[in-house]
Amino acid sequence: MDEKRIYIVYGSQTGNSEYIAKDLSSKLNDLNIVNTCGILNTIKKVDLRNSAKLLIIICSTTGNGDCPENADLWWRSIKIRSAAKDTFQDIPYHVLGLGDTNYDKFCYIGKSIDKRLNELGGKRFLELCCADEAVGLDEVIESWKIRILQYITNCTSSNDTKLNDNVNLSHAYSSETKETLESIDSKSSADTYSIIQNKLADGLFNITKICEHLNLQNILVNPPEANLLPKRKNESVNNLLFNVTITEKLKICHDDGWTQENPFTAEVTNAKWLTNENSSENPESSVQWGDSKRVIHVDISIANSNIDYQPGDCIGICCPNPNFAIEIVYNRLKIYHNNENLTLESIIFNSSSGEYLSLNDILTNRLDLTGPLRKGSVIHLLKYCREIEDSNFISWLCSNSVIGKQLWNEFVESQALGLAELLELIPSCYPPLHILLSFQQLAPRFYSIASSPLAYPATVSIAFSVERYCTGVTNSAIKLRRYGLCTTYLENQLQQYLNNSAVGNNFSPVHIRIFHKATINFKMPGSLAHPMILIGPGTGISPFIGFLQHREHSSRERMHSGDDISTGFWRGGFELNENDLPSECNHVGQYIQSVDVGSIYLFFGCRNSNDYLYKDDLEYYHRIGVIAKLEVAFSRTSNEKVYVTHKIIDSGKLLCDLIVNSGAYIYICGDGNHMAKSVYAAFKNILIDHNNMSDKEATDFIEELKHRRRYLLDIWS
Repeated sequence: MDEKRIYIVYGSQTGNSEYIAKDLSSKLNDLNIVNTCGILNTIKKVDLRNSAKLLIIICSTTGNGDCPENADLWWRSIKIRSAAKDTFQDIPYHVLGLGDTNYDKFCYIGKSIDKRLNELGGKRFLELCCADEAVGLDEVIESWKIRILQYITNCTSSNDTKLNDNVNLSHAYSSETKETLESIDSKSSADTYSIIQNKLADGLFNITKICEHLNLQNILVNPPEANLLPKRKNESVNNLLFNVTITEKLKICHDDGWTQENPFTAEVTNAKWLTNENSSENPESSVQWGDSKRVIHVDISIANSNIDYQPGDCIGICCPNPNFAIEIVYNRLKIYHNNENLTLESIIFNSSSGEYLSLNDILTNRLDLTGPLRKGSVIHLLKYCREIEDSNFISWLCSNSVIGKQLWNEFVESQALGLAELLELIPSCYPPLHILLSFQQLAPRFYSIASSPLAYPATVSIAFSVERYCTGVTNSAIKLRRYGLCTTYLENQLQQYLNNSAVGNNFSPVHIRIFHKATINFKMPGSLAHPMILIGPGTGISPFIGFLQHREHSSRERMHSGDDISTGFWRGGFELNENDLPSECNHVGQYIQSVDVGSIYLFFGCRNSNDYLYKDDLEYYHRIGVIAKLEVAFSRTSNEKVYVTHKIIDSGKLLCDLIVNSGAYIYICGDGNHMAKSVYAAFKNILIDHNNMSDKEATDFIEELKHRRRYLLDIWS
């Protein structure tokens, strides 16, 4: 029997859990402690009771209590009631949960896993630890690493230590069928970007300039003391083979449809501006960079994809890195790997993951070349600097010193540097590919679906704000113009639709890579009878357009085919049969048609009429009666700012009656930092003022609504 090992497994949506897990694994490698690191979904078939010395689970919570996609199969397999009560019998385990306190269900998945493993026989060796992304993960995670490493080293005897053999979880069981690439697309999926994504940001401070600005010129002469440097984990093992020829084609099975790793290539069928201020925000524009509100609606064909969506779901978009970033990194790699004759078309085999990828795919779609950096990754660039000043700078940048914190804050965070720009600003740094693969992976961007399958079964629609913002080094007059990676990519791809520039309406095909993510909770009621209170300022209105389309079509169709139409999403575990119906309605169809349709009360907020999103649609649904009450709060049209919370309080008596006496469902979509909390407070005040509740009674009432899934959130930080 193989020697028992420590399993470090993660469920990660944005890459944070993955990074923490791999970092811990590397630290154990430094200590020559046998461990295996991988995603949670891959341990379903691993015999942990006979192979796990310790089980360490690091899992984030996505949305409002959802499980990451790469952990959902495993989580479903253990949470079912039929799961064997001894599944984790006597396995020592520990759970680190990542979450966001802007959401009600903070670290819900981590807490649930911790509880369930205990129920199935596992033995906690450390209490559950929760880290909050809303206030920053670093401090909690660093403290957690110290505790977990101390425990492991204390309980691991010398004869149990052995260098990790880099076993990948997907190969931890010999019966698994090997998967290789069926086909490889070596062509770039990143089409031409506009000028702002084809070059470095203007005004970046390089090493010399940032040191002069902070009066730190002397640090380039000598590195910091060794005790100020973070303990470096062993480098990622080079498991890469270059310019591989694939001679074998085996089918890849994707049991769960389209995913981040295997997205569907969808065609855009239409796009339009939802806002009137659509300045290109170029240097000559009178509009300040990032000040204007620019929102785009996109229709995407899902024909032949087998995607089956419902209102409230979202799609993930896999956007590519910008060409300038790819070029910077590629040029550095060519110099380091000059003996491999590296080109973008080179096929690279990663023996640890079993993947065959082109270098182009790695640089375009896999590595995050523009996203936030971490010290634990940047420190590994140190030994690949050919100039002493550059290596000294990286040493100080990553050091645990006052100077290090100041440098990191100003050079990296204030300038919002990504990997490509960092390499450009450190000219003598030429790292190998296996080192770059230890950096953050490119995460998909998620957008709420703004359509209904009853109205558009072969199309999903989304709306997004084109992200622009300014940043820069403290006390500097230079402001860097930054942009959102995915939203700017989409805007550039959609120009022919947005500018009506297609000749004779002959649009060139525009393709984007997507996958579907079903919501767990943010669903319409199971019956048309329930009223709905919809609160969605800004692009938070998006999912409610799908709700309104769905309600209009289901209301219309129920009158024609009551026996056949599905009016919502049944939430119970039983079926309705004719014996359950009132005596005056002895057929299901008659009963469905006899139920009054619950009214919809919609609260939308924006700055002014220029960004009144979906104005025509909302007024149409109000006019035909799908929306019973439409309230729009304009925050910039008068001296006194009016927000959706003001409109909610103004309608307090009506809303209180709907919630308390009519079984209304409340849906809130949008900003989680401020809006969602203000709306919560507004509903509490309504219950206190109009139903004579105490503060505690109102709080308990809303919490009970949440428990019954009648107070639902789709929010973001």
